[in-house]
Amino acid sequence: MKARIGTAGLRIAGAVLFWMCGGWAAGTSVIAISDAELYERADVVVHGIVMSNRVQTDAFDRPETVTVIQPLAVLKGQLAANLVIHQTGGALPDGRFFRLWGRPEYVEGREVVVFAIARPQGDFQTAEMLLGEFEVWQDEKGNRFAVPEFRIASHPGVDVYASVEDFVAQRTTPFATPPRDLAAFLGALRSGSLEVSTNGAPSGSLKPVERPLPARPAPQWGNINNFLYRWNNNATAAWTLNGTANITGGGTAEATNALAAWTNDPNSSINYTVGTGTSNVIYLNATSSALGCGWSTCLSGGGVIGCGGPSGGGSHSWRGDTYVTIGGGTVELRSYCTFNGFSSITTQSVLEHELGHTLGLGHSDQNVSPHDVCRGDEGAAIMRSSVQGFTPLGTDDQDAIRWIYGDGLNSCGPAPAPTISSITPTFGPLAGNTLVTINGTGFVVGATVTFGAGAGTSVNVASATTITVRTPASAISQTVSVTVTNSDLQTGTLSNAFTYTGASFYTLTPCRLVDTRNPSGPLGGPALAAGADRTFVFAGQCGIPPTARAVAVNVAVTQPTTGPGFFSLYAAGTSLPMVSTLNYSSGQTRANNAIVPLGAGGDVAVRCGQGSGTAQIVIDVNGYFQ
Repeated sequence: MKARIGTAGLRIAGAVLFWMCGGWAAGTSVIAISDAELYERADVVVHGIVMSNRVQTDAFDRPETVTVIQPLAVLKGQLAANLVIHQTGGALPDGRFFRLWGRPEYVEGREVVVFAIARPQGDFQTAEMLLGEFEVWQDEKGNRFAVPEFRIASHPGVDVYASVEDFVAQRTTPFATPPRDLAAFLGALRSGSLEVSTNGAPSGSLKPVERPLPARPAPQWGNINNFLYRWNNNATAAWTLNGTANITGGGTAEATNALAAWTNDPNSSINYTVGTGTSNVIYLNATSSALGCGWSTCLSGGGVIGCGGPSGGGSHSWRGDTYVTIGGGTVELRSYCTFNGFSSITTQSVLEHELGHTLGLGHSDQNVSPHDVCRGDEGAAIMRSSVQGFTPLGTDDQDAIRWIYGDGLNSCGPAPAPTISSITPTFGPLAGNTLVTINGTGFVVGATVTFGAGAGTSVNVASATTITVRTPASAISQTVSVTVTNSDLQTGTLSNAFTYTGASFYTLTPCRLVDTRNPSGPLGGPALAAGADRTFVFAGQCGIPPTARAVAVNVAVTQPTTGPGFFSLYAAGTSLPMVSTLNYSSGQTRANNAIVPLGAGGDVAVRCGQGSGTAQIVIDVNGYFQ
């Protein structure tokens, strides 16, 4: 199967965003521009039908709405398939939302004229927010008009100005924005000549043109040309890399990562690896297509960028369906005419797509399967028929391989409840530096490890079967309890797994270790500087032996010149912890007790976390662990 890529320039349109207490809010000021200027700024202009809207998360984990528009005519630029519009904002099923005032609101079934600009991540966004959308309405005589979005309804939070002068003077007096005569408007856009007015004069009231939408098919993956294909060895195969792509590094990393993208999915059994001398080949510099995919030259601009598919014979049954048995596969990446003519991300995305075909997957936006119960994510799949601008598998891709090669579950249904099979401690050389490895199954988004009466730590991961956490110093001689919670808030717990006595505690007569108010020296001044670390050697001081692994101390701050701020004490030579030992305000004197692990040299690092200035620290010791 082929993946295509189109050509498009890049322009940016923006809104004014403000951060407000409790979340994002936005206010938008819009200065009207001419149709000619809007046309000039757009990469594509499409007359089409709004087919669907769905809300997903973007790269910053904010809700975004993805709108699919089926073209009736492409009036400027090029499209390989449907126009896919991404707009920040929307509400997710879990209640999270993002509101962006001034974005156009596309209504399914409406006929529209859209001015769009290309996004760096792929697909498009509406040019100049609501200025870039026109809905097609008709009057009482059946005449049709393109009505600007900001005329259709009120837009709270949006100020539209007729000119720059009005904006400077903050005059928001309504101004005339007549609907465009649709036929004249489309003709002018098709020719690129918008100097002549296309304004229309409707007769009577206007109403939107509603197009009936086809019944949405059930799922969009799992067949190629109405046949089902599948490896019956859990998709275990080694792939030989042939040739060198015309990009930095020759494409080896991109091919390796593409194989790993499918293999590393946690809910399937796929095991695609790089090998040598195998019959499964990835051609990284195919000047012509041996598979007959329609090219005999290198690629510059638009055209077919990759091709691939499975081979084999015979059949087998899987989950009630009959599949042609895959025994091998071939992937071709078309040769690039210029060095780095396409990016590393595009290259990997193409290779992932073609490897998906070798797994038996069709195009997410073209094929139908009765097993996909999670709809609306087909356009965000790697297996979409045109190249994506990202490399992670989409939920549609993951659902497909979970059905064909995995646990049969899906992204919109409940995840399996996690189970914890074991937790194993590994005692490090330092007190409070114990590692706990948790083995289990289930999609994991968080794990809480509790030591004794409430002391604990949490980790957050996308998915894992093994989690490693670091115990706090106070966890000496405590029992461990582990709770893992998945994305559906289902939990699995393993308690009383082990008790360890990693160290013994020895008391000391309280003794001052550090006082930066004293003259400059290893345990004296100068004061700690904002944003900097300073290391103090404790071993050999105040009766602390070289064998000590942690110390019990009282930490005090005095004379901080600015605030707020904090001290973090941690074993020298290790990473700065995510928690502070003592917090303070400007000019404040206060203290706190702590157990602090020692570094390999019996030393402790102190981070002074304030914006500027200095702070004095005083540390007294009253015991140690060894």
